[in-house]
Amino acid sequence: MRAEYEGGKTVDVTSGAVWTSSNSKVATVTAGRIVVTGKGKATVKAIFDGKTATVRITVK
Repeated sequence: MRAEYEGGKTVDVTSGAVWTSSNSKVATVTAGRIVVTGKGKATVKAIFDGKTATVRITVK
């Protein structure tokens, strides 16, 4: 994951972000890598420098 700051500076924040999954029975996440663990829905979040990025996933 990359963060883009004012002025155009971009930084790889993958390892520095705090990653969470709303449902570990569907997906886990470590250092930006999502691993599917079962069927269903989950929300994966990354928090860095007070900002949050969210992705919703559905595994069929």
